[in-house]
Amino acid sequence: MKRLLLIDLLWLAVVVLAGLTWSGHDQAEYADRLAHNGLSDNALVLHTSAALTPAQAVTRLTAAKVNNVQVQFQTTGGLVYFYGKGDYASLPVSSGQWFSDGDLRSTLPVAVVGRADSERLYTGSNQRYWPRAGNYIPVLGIVATRRNSPLNRAEFLNASAATNAPTVKQLTVIADGPNIKRQANQLKRAVQASSTSQYRYQTGTSDENWWTQNLVTLLSGLALALITLGLSWLLGRMAPLRQVSGMDSVLAERFIRGLWARATLHTAIVAVIGSVIATSAFYLTVYGRLLFFVAGLWALFSAGTYYGLRARYHREGNR
Repeated sequence: MKRLLLIDLLWLAVVVLAGLTWSGHDQAEYADRLAHNGLSDNALVLHTSAALTPAQAVTRLTAAKVNNVQVQFQTTGGLVYFYGKGDYASLPVSSGQWFSDGDLRSTLPVAVVGRADSERLYTGSNQRYWPRAGNYIPVLGIVATRRNSPLNRAEFLNASAATNAPTVKQLTVIADGPNIKRQANQLKRAVQASSTSQYRYQTGTSDENWWTQNLVTLLSGLALALITLGLSWLLGRMAPLRQVSGMDSVLAERFIRGLWARATLHTAIVAVIGSVIATSAFYLTVYGRLLFFVAGLWALFSAGTYYGLRARYHREGNR
């Protein structure tokens, strides 16, 4: 049906805008994560009073049956003794590289520092060094993100070499990973923690934090839902219902259902095309959220179109 072309184009724009909405959400979520040294809001704080150094804790973590995890031993001054095993969320490196598996097992100290520290690095023999406490520590890479992020002032050392560092009871120990909840008990035993608590991105209630992170996305999603309902109303107004004039109710119902089926098939195909465009053109970390949202909009459009056609038939079809 040629008159469906306009609806198809408008619906394609809605799907692409949905991709842009979730891209903005994911970028804000990622920036928030970078501001917390790459930790997610699923991370766990391990409360321990053990007299282990970070290097001793790494030995126990390496022997433990945990994988795809990172553990950060954070000091009050911002320095982080870092340990990672398997697949975990790394940080954006503007030059050089992040810690390798070998670095995270080595007893030789190496560092990754934020962009703010890059200007005071010493360079010799094509190697950068970070002057700290009278020593020159080799620098593997520089992490950097948007200008006002605390990540640019971050300082990371491989925890496996932190033999002279404060003990873990003097540090904040935070573990994170895709299976962190299932591995909590093993991590507790490894660092001799008595309990765990949920890592919080900011002070205050979690509801405030949730609203802060999601309000823009909610408002944009509501606007797209209203636009979708407007499109279903427009299709109901444009659909050719003059043919049902004089039909009995059974034939008219079949005609309306056939018209609705063709319209929803069109929009389903366009939804797939729009989703492919959005996932290719925009930054997205969780594709499933976009696809679920687009499916919801399509269901709303389909329902709105069906009831709009029926309402118009009852309003005009029996004249």
